[in-house]
Amino acid sequence: MTYERSRSACDTTTFAAMKSTLFLALFLGLFAYKATAQNKLSDYQYAIVPTQFVFQDEVNQYRLNSNLKFALTQLGFKTFTQGSRYPDFLMLDGCLALTANLVVDESAFSTTMQLQMVDCRGTVVFQTAEHKNREKVLEEAFTRAWEDVRADLSNVVYRYNGYGENKSDNSSSLSTQPDAGTGTPEPRKPTAITSQNSNQTYSIVETRNGKFLMYGEDIVLTLYPTAKADVFLGVGSLGNGVFYKSDGDWNFEYLRDGTAQRIIYSL
Repeated sequence: MTYERSRSACDTTTFAAMKSTLFLALFLGLFAYKATAQNKLSDYQYAIVPTQFVFQDEVNQYRLNSNLKFALTQLGFKTFTQGSRYPDFLMLDGCLALTANLVVDESAFSTTMQLQMVDCRGTVVFQTAEHKNREKVLEEAFTRAWEDVRADLSNVVYRYNGYGENKSDNSSSLSTQPDAGTGTPEPRKPTAITSQNSNQTYSIVETRNGKFLMYGEDIVLTLYPTAKADVFLGVGSLGNGVFYKSDGDWNFEYLRDGTAQRIIYSL
């Protein structure tokens, strides 16, 4: 009997030690993950906040967009409202900025909200925890969920590390100037016109998920609005640049190996 009790005590001690080790490993893993995510966040100096999220019925509903912009500015980001006038280098390279997105899951009994910071390729660089509440009135539910998200954000250690500085400085010399007569940016003289797609089947398609330049069913460019009606930031496999309308044709200007390129799309 003494042997059995000793063995039982030994097993209990071993289990407790294993449990403590597992808890410590999980804690350190979570800490390392959060540190890595915050380090990635510090690679970016600029953040773009949409005027309206997918779940909203109107622009800046419940003041979520303006509150998010203010919170990111307080954190240290240089923030812009989507569709406002961006710096020239940001228009040429949209990958210098992250897009802030509030993701909401609504059900009959609860509302869940999470902030995601997404890069130009659609990769989530940083996200908060998912915050859930059971408020029945939508405005109260969104307000409470936002307060929880903002509390998460206030605990983030963010300090821009200068990762994209050289890129933005070099790109700033390649700015586009507004055309005083038409209000449309006058394009730079590109070094090379890589192709002219007059006989190809291209189209501009707008969906709930955004605006796209399509070739058949394939996405060529994801288009982000600017302050000008016919000027977009274009993000695609070729690169990132400015997509604009001139003389009835759509043009895409971007940099490749330091050389300005232009593709003309006759839609």
